[in-house]
Amino acid sequence: MNDNVFTSQRRHTRVSFHPLITSCQLDCLTTDSPIAQTNDVTVNPEFVPNRLLSPTVLYPLVRCFDPDRIFPAGAANQYIYLDSMQWLVNGKPINEVWQPWDGSTGDYEIITSAGDSRGTLRVYRNMLPTETATVQFVCQVLDFRTNRLYDISSDKKTFTTSEKSEDILALSIDKPEVIYDPLRDNLLLYEHEVSLGVVAAGNRANYLDEKAYEQKFTLLLTSGTNRLATLPEGLSMQVVRLVNGQTSTALTPNSESAPELLQASFPSVKLDMRLIAHNAYEVHIIKNNEIILSVPFTAQTKVSMPSFATPMFGADIPVGRKSYTNFALVNLPDKKIEYPELYYLMLWHTQAHSSTVKDWQFGKEMVADTDDIGIINTAEGSNFDVWFDAVPHEANELMTDESDVVLTDENDEFLIA
Repeated sequence: MNDNVFTSQRRHTRVSFHPLITSCQLDCLTTDSPIAQTNDVTVNPEFVPNRLLSPTVLYPLVRCFDPDRIFPAGAANQYIYLDSMQWLVNGKPINEVWQPWDGSTGDYEIITSAGDSRGTLRVYRNMLPTETATVQFVCQVLDFRTNRLYDISSDKKTFTTSEKSEDILALSIDKPEVIYDPLRDNLLLYEHEVSLGVVAAGNRANYLDEKAYEQKFTLLLTSGTNRLATLPEGLSMQVVRLVNGQTSTALTPNSESAPELLQASFPSVKLDMRLIAHNAYEVHIIKNNEIILSVPFTAQTKVSMPSFATPMFGADIPVGRKSYTNFALVNLPDKKIEYPELYYLMLWHTQAHSSTVKDWQFGKEMVADTDDIGIINTAEGSNFDVWFDAVPHEANELMTDESDVVLTDENDEFLIA
């Protein structure tokens, strides 16, 4: 043993994560059973809606924005710490004010199972016009990066009942969250093959489904129990992007600042998912320059990781070959990927015997001068390894010229890189 060896002290170092930016908004998911009721005392009495038949469902949409982009975007309800979850009625725990639903009687039911529906409240209670109930959701969310618990409180919603029908507006959206996977997008594949001349242009509408990059969101605006097809006079609509959990200015469809927003006219919002990594939005209904209704939704891209990826050729090359070429072969468990460059950024590498790694071009194809690879005509030096990294395209960008001017096609539409 050599006693002249000195071992330093160990220093414990960890990654420093940014804190999460949290929020929670209550959404009424039942347009046929809103939080406002009417009561006709001459009919025994009659409640509209009758929550014993159609309970009102309130969803606490918990969101956690992670500047480090590690914590998943979108609804974070699955990370709610179960023992911390509580609904309050007029400031008191719900079980002290109302009776839990047992399948036939009771006032409320709370979903506690794991998943994005955790925390959802079903209200079976019909209320008299003299009764009001303001509800709020509180919980803690576990940040798995740091094991820290974040305290979260929602906005408040008040259950009311009137003795005659009133025009009470409520807003919801049919798709609170969309997760887009380009590898499942037949529209993207179809348009790429049309551009290559592999297939002839046909009916594009046949490829507009729930997996296409062109996603349409439909707003549900109700007045009482009636769904409105158009905005009432004096109301307008805007879409904003949430930045660090805060609302930004209204987005203009098909603008350079919001190219992903294709349409924003009631009752539809349309997005181009190719230009979105992970964004959160809100739709606002405006009256007299004030927001009277809002509903959030999120959109993000998650590209499936390949289950198999390899250079296509691995055979020996003849002596004297001046150029070396290889191609990427990438597959999923359930399908062959015809055009991997559509979905992945692929960087090629080689390493010859006893030499450092060399980086080559991006793309599905590698082309290199054989002399530049670093091989020599000896038994030890005549071999090399070749491989590539496949990194999913998180989002595309608008094409610009050397002066950063955004380029458009013959139809004056933005060109996407």
